[in-house]
Amino acid sequence: MREKWKALTKRERRLFAAALVFLALAVLLRFVPGLRFSALLGLCAAAVLFVLFMLECAARRGSCAAVWGRWVLLALLAAGFVLFAALETMVIRGSLAEKTDEPVSAVIVLGAGVNGETPSITLRTRIDAAAAYLEEHPDVPVVLSGGQGPGEAITEAECMRRALVRRGADESRLYPEERSTSTQENLRYSRAILEELGVDPAQRVAIVTSDFHLCRARLMWGGDTAAVPAHLPSALYFQCLTVNYFIREAFGLAAYFVYGG
Repeated sequence: MREKWKALTKRERRLFAAALVFLALAVLLRFVPGLRFSALLGLCAAAVLFVLFMLECAARRGSCAAVWGRWVLLALLAAGFVLFAALETMVIRGSLAEKTDEPVSAVIVLGAGVNGETPSITLRTRIDAAAAYLEEHPDVPVVLSGGQGPGEAITEAECMRRALVRRGADESRLYPEERSTSTQENLRYSRAILEELGVDPAQRVAIVTSDFHLCRARLMWGGDTAAVPAHLPSALYFQCLTVNYFIREAFGLAAYFVYGG
């Protein structure tokens, strides 16, 4: 084994070592709650580096196909990074709140996971952001959107309603939407509720959701929107989660452009 390692070029050793590092990182992240997507990315990176290592070895032995394969793979990686950078820029720009005094006709709060009857950390941040925004906009209807998923004893909409009422929100202005199971359904069913209330969906509405999710949500709504971002806490673990979610959202945005959902 030592002789085989010594026979490798410096570039081949670096590629092999990098593949092992990303593989170990993927295994480690797999057991960290909330970072499974990062673990998957680490596994993909390890696989790509190993393929590059194999192509590099074959090219050194004179394989023309390996030489071409290496350049094709590198070109695809470069194109992928450019595309990812463009999508990630959209996600980051879309996550920023807009400083404007322009009025809104309604507020839509998008749900997230509920643990039994307790809001998840992501949902708590959205409730916090919604509560603060509602205090500043006391006269507009609020659609709380989110159905009931596995492990949830109540709907996400009901969980948000209870929390906001406890914080002093006027229950009469809260309209739960409890059928949705995806962002697309969140917005479609919320639009229907607004129409029933006599609110023109073409008018400016405020969308409350996690900062990383705002870009895609606003694109899906398709109309004039105000961004109300919810942020995870500043502790290191939650900041790692935030980075993970922002990276994952770029892939979600790509899927939206391809599949429209």
